[in-house]
Amino acid sequence: LAGKTYTSEASAMLEWNDVNLFDIHVAAETLFDTPKTHLTEKVLKPVAMEQPFILFAGPNSLEYMRNYGFQTFACCWDESYDEIEDSQDRYRAVADLIKHLNSLPAKQYNRILTRAKLIAKNNREHFYSQKFEDALLDELHTNMNKAMLQQEENFKRDPGGMYFAAAQELAEL
Repeated sequence: LAGKTYTSEASAMLEWNDVNLFDIHVAAETLFDTPKTHLTEKVLKPVAMEQPFILFAGPNSLEYMRNYGFQTFACCWDESYDEIEDSQDRYRAVADLIKHLNSLPAKQYNRILTRAKLIAKNNREHFYSQKFEDALLDELHTNMNKAMLQQEENFKRDPGGMYFAAAQELAEL
């Protein structure tokens, strides 16, 4: 907003005034031009603030959110942009969606927004739920176990690690 300075930490800050300024949060993720699904705190801001959102991110990011138990807004607007692999086409689809929503008659827009706000309310409740916390902790444990197993396998193949492999290469020169 005019006259306000934002630092790099702003992406993680909850700006409660934004809830009153914007009906739908466009969450612009760090990675967009990539096939990789990579979600950060940016998409969780509108969830925590109980706002409907459009996700400006890599393909299949909404599906990723749904896998965590969040609802998305397919019953309110077209979310097919999430399935578009080509980043330029996905960019255009998101822009077209925003233009479409902006062009709706007030009565139709308000009906859609009412439904979207119910979903946003459910998402916020899920975000602060024990079920979501348990899912994150399960994922953390699973990933840590995989990492430890991988570390063990790496050690079996090369007990000295990369340092000794690099030192050996230098010694052979």
